[in-house]
Amino acid sequence: MNYKEQTEQGQVWTRCYRVEVSNPYNGVPSVNMFEETIINIAGETITKPGRLLTKAFNPTEVIELVNPMTGEPLGATITHQDLYVMFYSLWLKTAKDRDQSEAGFTLAPIPATEIPPVVEEPPAEEPPVVEE
Repeated sequence: MNYKEQTEQGQVWTRCYRVEVSNPYNGVPSVNMFEETIINIAGETITKPGRLLTKAFNPTEVIELVNPMTGEPLGATITHQDLYVMFYSLWLKTAKDRDQSEAGFTLAPIPATEIPPVVEEPPAEEPPVVEE
């Protein structure tokens, strides 16, 4: 017996929730795509970890572009090399934006009127030597 058992209508689908690009020095770049299963039932959405897909870089391999909302083909293609150039360009622009932002940050000098004066204390006197 299942306590308070109910039959509900719902939906289950798979989606990619994370993409990692690995670009090792002197190695073959690859992309890891992490899937998850979404379960929507009785007004509640549950996510479950799914599979990991890995795709090695092949500069001439063609990717058919699809609309992410409908899954319909867009009638255009790109190669892995095109995608590599896009990721490289995204990284380079982001790095330059960061550098520009950091270059604009400088420590303002403290006005002389706000610098406390240096007080020199006289050297401490040595205690007198007591001879016994």
